[in-house]
Amino acid sequence: MVDADQDYVKAIRAALVDDIASVEAVTSISSAVTRLQGNGHRLVIIDSSLGGDPTAVDLVRALRRTRPEVAIIMTSSTHLTATQVASCFEAGADEFIRKPFHPQEFAARVRAVSRRVRRSMAASSASTGERELRATA
Repeated sequence: MVDADQDYVKAIRAALVDDIASVEAVTSISSAVTRLQGNGHRLVIIDSSLGGDPTAVDLVRALRRTRPEVAIIMTSSTHLTATQVASCFEAGADEFIRKPFHPQEFAARVRAVSRRVRRSMAASSASTGERELRATA
């Protein structure tokens, strides 16, 4: 999770306690870039209002390019225009959730995104396997 607001970090941890084994949190995009270089992350939650270079949208683009199997949810407590929200999705975000949110709804959205990503990866893997079988036959 990439969010500078520790109250939201606590709220997200509490909301996901039954769904996710552990939640790692960093407070800046640059820290996230370093932390996400390792494998094992299946879900990344990014506050789109975090500034810096790279930006939150840059991080989403990089993750989508290098780790297509990772589910990406963006959040924001600031008002974003429809164009700004659309840029999050166009960069590769799977979901956008405005703060404040209800913990139960947040957890349900995380589960829904996780299911979609798992199904998509399974379908992609099956398709790749079929192509490999045809190539060797």
